[in-house]
Amino acid sequence: MSNLKKKNVLVTGGTKGIGKSIVKELKKKYKVYYTGRTNRKVKNYYQLDLSDQNSVDSFIKKTKKLNFDILINNAGINNIKYFSDYKATEIEEMFNVNLINLALITKALLNNMIKKKWGRIVNISSIWGVNPCKKRTIYSMTKSALISFSKSLAIEYGRYNINTNSISPGFIMTDLTRKSLSSSQLKYLKKKVPLKRLGSSKEIAEIVLFLCSEKNYIHGTNIVADGGFLSGYEI
Repeated sequence: MSNLKKKNVLVTGGTKGIGKSIVKELKKKYKVYYTGRTNRKVKNYYQLDLSDQNSVDSFIKKTKKLNFDILINNAGINNIKYFSDYKATEIEEMFNVNLINLALITKALLNNMIKKKWGRIVNISSIWGVNPCKKRTIYSMTKSALISFSKSLAIEYGRYNINTNSISPGFIMTDLTRKSLSSSQLKYLKKKVPLKRLGSSKEIAEIVLFLCSEKNYIHGTNIVADGGFLSGYEI
């Protein structure tokens, strides 16, 4: 266990929702650093705006000496609207945050993992990356690409003992979910899920913790954690 505590973990978007739970769960075994968009004077916290190239470049320089062993790409944005209503700048922002700058940070951290011949990368995708949904065209594109990105890394860097996987959460009960959906909408969603409930952030965090374990044969896989929502439909 002492060896595990020496490993440094980076969790992007770790201030709320699923990311916050991941940070809390991983702190049980590792030294965890995390990011958020706002400026905070908190230990092991870094301000990072994935939509801002200068912020990304600055973050990579600041954290270079930390030599991260584990990377959890959790940060992401979802701008919900019909495809024809998107502005070019909105499409660009979602690609920058959900994919392009995420890939650049992964590239920067990968070198240390290759040198150590050990690493873990977990990318947080979405069920809409597996099966697209109305008003989520761009989001689905980026999250689908993130699953392919995970599989590609798994093929290329598995020989260095770097496990790469992705997780596609379904409907998760977060503060944002509570704020954005009415009680009747939540009730409707629960009926659509075979387990008849929404998932918790902790349940996703526990999957992340497992995928970061010292010996793990799960590699190049996308784990769908949706309570059975995508499995089929009741008639």
